[in-house]
Amino acid sequence: MQTLDNFNFAGKKAFVRVDFNVPLDENLNITDDTRMRAALPTLKKIIADGGSVIIGSHLGRPKKGPEDKFSLKHVVAHLSELLGQPVKFVDDSIGEKVKAAVAELKPGEVLVLENLRFYAEEEGKPRGLAEDASDEEKAAAKKAVKASQKEFTKELASLADVYVNDAFGTAHRAHASTALIADYFTPENKMFGYLMEKEVKAVEKVMKDINRPFTAIMGGSKVSSKIEIIENLLNKVDNLIITGGMTYTFTKAQGGKIGNSICEDDKLDLALDLMKKAKENSAITQWKSWGYFETSIGQSMKSVITGQQSLKENIVEKSMILAQLGDDVTWGYLWNACEAEIKDKHPDVKYDSKEFIKMVADRFDEIVDQTQVVDSVLHRSQIMRSQDKLVQMATAFMAEPTKSYNLLVNAVRDASEKKSKSSIKRLGRVVTAYTATQVMNAAIVAVIDAARDLEDDDKTFWDKYIENLKGNIVDNMNPISMIPFAKDIVSIFQGYDISRLDMQGISKLYAGANNMRKYITDPDYREKHTFYDVAKETARGVSLVTGIPGFNVLRDIESLYHAVTGKWLGGIIRSNTRQYQRSVDALLDGNTEEYNSIMQELSDKNVEEDKIDSGIMSELKKRYTAGEMEKSTVENILKDQFEMDDNDIYYKLKKWENGSDWTKYSDFYSALDNAYETGKINDRDKIKAEIDDLKKHGVKEENIKSQITEKYKPIYLEAKKKGNYADLKNLLISAYMMCGDSHSEAMKKIDNWSKQKKS
Repeated sequence: MQTLDNFNFAGKKAFVRVDFNVPLDENLNITDDTRMRAALPTLKKIIADGGSVIIGSHLGRPKKGPEDKFSLKHVVAHLSELLGQPVKFVDDSIGEKVKAAVAELKPGEVLVLENLRFYAEEEGKPRGLAEDASDEEKAAAKKAVKASQKEFTKELASLADVYVNDAFGTAHRAHASTALIADYFTPENKMFGYLMEKEVKAVEKVMKDINRPFTAIMGGSKVSSKIEIIENLLNKVDNLIITGGMTYTFTKAQGGKIGNSICEDDKLDLALDLMKKAKENSAITQWKSWGYFETSIGQSMKSVITGQQSLKENIVEKSMILAQLGDDVTWGYLWNACEAEIKDKHPDVKYDSKEFIKMVADRFDEIVDQTQVVDSVLHRSQIMRSQDKLVQMATAFMAEPTKSYNLLVNAVRDASEKKSKSSIKRLGRVVTAYTATQVMNAAIVAVIDAARDLEDDDKTFWDKYIENLKGNIVDNMNPISMIPFAKDIVSIFQGYDISRLDMQGISKLYAGANNMRKYITDPDYREKHTFYDVAKETARGVSLVTGIPGFNVLRDIESLYHAVTGKWLGGIIRSNTRQYQRSVDALLDGNTEEYNSIMQELSDKNVEEDKIDSGIMSELKKRYTAGEMEKSTVENILKDQFEMDDNDIYYKLKKWENGSDWTKYSDFYSALDNAYETGKINDRDKIKAEIDDLKKHGVKEENIKSQITEKYKPIYLEAKKKGNYADLKNLLISAYMMCGDSHSEAMKKIDNWSKQKKS
């Protein structure tokens, strides 16, 4: 790949796509030149080589062609200062005027073209369509602009010998000057600028030149879009910290409660698999993989205590924290003690070698067997000794239930076959012992259940205890609870998530069928999901249970459709609302490729750009007001994606926070109204603060004064008619003075209201 350092620009004209989309104040002065400074190294390299620079960029989001406030002429003077030399400007991007200006360029000179987005061809989207334009008209307009875009791109490319892309902020957009233009240059005559190159090298350095300890922090909402990155990092990092929305998928996969938080339910097994891979280099994990004891006693205890009941999340977490901590401390100390012993007794064995770990594991196994409550082979029933991996998973932690079930079955069989007094007596003893045990367990657990039952304050503790005792006895005496597989199927139909591999098919089939039911009966669910999405989920369950490759067939159909049309079937038939949700997820993930793909899907459906912006904005508002997105995150998206300035962003978020009736002047009106209604005419600090806030966020004093007049003129005239206007007049005079008027100017303005009324 060609690089900037390897290329000599002497005698060459270079078209450099930069991102000079800088913020301007009301006087069109640059308020932040960071993006311009970022491009300087690239520009100076070309100039130093003796090349001439043709700068292309956009500024803002012009919709109707040339507008003065979006002209790049406003950046030329400052660019001259930064480069330390004069910079030329031509008020167009293509055409004879531009060709003439380029032809006059001498080595070392710089020319800035006019805003590329003044041409619809830059973005490749039609403009000026009537609101009631038909689908045919929209399609024709789109076809026309795509055709003219080719000529626009070709003419841009013809201006230069070399193409340099240094527009890091807009490189993700498939526009004429950022993507299409590159096709008109040979590989040796197109390259990244220093800014783009730096970002690429930064990623390569992180992944290849590792300094340990190496900790990676990864954020985002979807595990599915990070699979390859996570798996790649697992082989390189010492620690991987998962943040953002995808933490909920990992939490739920481990049995945690996440409420309505974002979660990829179809990626729970994947999350568990990733966690498994992360632990594979752990010594104690190796010990477990060799067939030794399960160390998750705290997790087992949690299952016993909670009784698979729905709990208040904080009660569950707090009640189990000590048990889990005890596990960690106990097992960790035991392992370390065994390591110390082996080191002492076998100094010739290399520390951390496979032989060393095996010797520690054997000693650890011996200690655990002697000191801890374990589920060893000797304590397992016959079914738990099966070599079948599915049976092993289904019977995990079922030593006691299966032993009890076998005792009952054998006793019943003996009594029915032998019909002897001894066999019948044995049956009676077994049933009595089993019943007594289950009642005792139910009684103990009922105490805990009653204590944590916070939902019904009208019941006494005793009432709660009796109610829970009855329920626990019924559950404990249910023979299905002692049968592997059967108890899991019942749990699935009760709404519990069974993530084990052997139950995955049934669980997904049930989930798919349940979602299909919701799709048919629930309009709100249909708004957020499509039939195609639900069908795919159901097909996956059918495939896992029956072996019929329904899901694979749907996937292959979609792949074939994509190969023929270049579009994804799922995207074409998704609701627009769902697409807007996906686009926000992509923005949060920083997944530019997915975001552009969604935009293309919507464009292919002839969804207007304004409607797309409105849909995405609506999704942002929903998540922000629900507390699902940080303020800074929303601000960055509005700035980068919608190119809003800080003032517009400020008022947009205020409106979201306060409701649709709120305007930028609402808080100012409230301050004035409060001072007038309470009679605290002299308490003007709040009014002054609101005026200062308006001015701080771009509102001119004249506009504030106009608002005072518009709102309070009729109120004042009505008060004067009633003879009770002095306080209001004094208040309004103060408000006008805070906006720059003198006392006499404010009085004259208010007195003229009465004269105007009379006339």
